[in-house]
Amino acid sequence: RQYHIFYQYHSYNGAWGHMNWGHAVSKNLVDWIHYPSALLPNDYYDRHGCFAGSTIVNRNFLMLFYTGRILAEKETYETQNVAVSGDGVFFQKYLYNPIIRQSPNGLGEFRNPKVWRFGRRWYMIVGNTSTKRRGQLLLYTSEDLFNWNFNNTLVTSYGDMGYIWENPDLFELDGMHVLIISVQGMELDGWRFRNLCQTGYVIGHFNHYKGRFDDIEVSIATFNQLDYGH
Repeated sequence: RQYHIFYQYHSYNGAWGHMNWGHAVSKNLVDWIHYPSALLPNDYYDRHGCFAGSTIVNRNFLMLFYTGRILAEKETYETQNVAVSGDGVFFQKYLYNPIIRQSPNGLGEFRNPKVWRFGRRWYMIVGNTSTKRRGQLLLYTSEDLFNWNFNNTLVTSYGDMGYIWENPDLFELDGMHVLIISVQGMELDGWRFRNLCQTGYVIGHFNHYKGRFDDIEVSIATFNQLDYGH
């Protein structure tokens, strides 16, 4: 058994820039071996960075879902893509990337796909900005991991939760569903929200059959911050 860690990594410079995916492997979670970068920004749809997403194992293949960034003269475009590996070391980008070319509203803030399976269907949530400049999450579904259909806007800000929700995660714990997001653009609230990005969670019930939450509100009243440090 092996454990894999993937991380955003700018291998060409110590400053923030055109990211690739660093990769390390361990058998005991203590001693780690660095592997070659799993993803490099060398295709037209990710030429300005391979940004964070999620990984799954399906039929003995390790699959990386990630955001590719394209910087144009006046706009930034973000696409969702996938790469596949049979040995867990070398990854081949899907020939027909991007699997999702743009957000339904066409805005550039569209990143960090989280993918999971429920029953026979695959689900994906992606961070996005609404036309009102509010953070929101978009829900997609697929039968085969390569062809994705937009389902709906899963949840959106009440207006006090920033302009973009990044790096979403959604999982079940003790009969409840925990939604984790990293928020940009929140206003200070005393000693709360003093980080550049505010990472925290809200709790609700996600209905896979309906593709929505039965009960959830994402606001400063319900948002539980994970890290108050700088």
